[in-house]
Amino acid sequence: MIALLTVSHGTSDPRGRRAIARLAEAARARVGADIAAHAFVDVERPDVPTALAKLPTDATVVIVPLLLSRGYHLHHDIRCAATADHRRVLVAGALGPDPRLATLLARRLHETGVQEDDSVVLAAAGSSDPLGVEDARAAAGLLAAHLRRRVGLAFLGALEPSLASAIRTAAADTVTTHDAAPTAAMATVGTAAAAATDAIDAGRAGGAIDAGGRHPRVAVAGYLLAPGYFMDRAAASDADLVTPPLVLPDRDPDDELVAIVADRYEAVLNGALLVTNH
Repeated sequence: MIALLTVSHGTSDPRGRRAIARLAEAARARVGADIAAHAFVDVERPDVPTALAKLPTDATVVIVPLLLSRGYHLHHDIRCAATADHRRVLVAGALGPDPRLATLLARRLHETGVQEDDSVVLAAAGSSDPLGVEDARAAAGLLAAHLRRRVGLAFLGALEPSLASAIRTAAADTVTTHDAAPTAAMATVGTAAAAATDAIDAGRAGGAIDAGGRHPRVAVAGYLLAPGYFMDRAAASDADLVTPPLVLPDRDPDDELVAIVADRYEAVLNGALLVTNH
């Protein structure tokens, strides 16, 4: 018997709860496990040990974290619970970074009305784990490659650069290099907020306008799974445009995301079966 246990962060936002429930249900339908359950690492219940305890004792449990990056919750909370359980528990990797997430982020940008000459900043929650920061940088690089333009990176938690700093740097770059065509896809991190301020103010005061008759804009791509605290922080920023999260509460999850969850499930399960057979 195979049991799928999806695990998300948890949120007090009812929109976020509905969005994650949709993704977990879609994942269950896609992978075809014998039984499925869901758990949380924070805010909501059940936690991972409680959810594991309620699954059949003879089941092989495959935990798929609905988390975009590696970090403390994956490496400590989830893996410690899996190790402490007295049965076969397999833990899959985080959902990102993945080129399909870049495709989904690009779709959200397009849906929000982003134009070719707008600057883009990827806003991630951030992590105290260096591997989580590395994953966020990789995600920004994948989005830059997909869009074939520079993409800034910002963190909504305590890490630098902050979203406010990255927006001001991106706006300054838009004003000062607006007419220059990008020569390479690259991810950039805005750190010169103080220097950027004068360039932004001068450009806007001078009425920097593109050939289409509009002011250059800064768009924030929310590298966030669902509505909640960090998405609200991004929406409250000074960006001209902010995308919705990757999973929406009133819409079926995009196929790319469901496919990633299924791939993580199958990879860890098939890997374990290969080890067992040999």
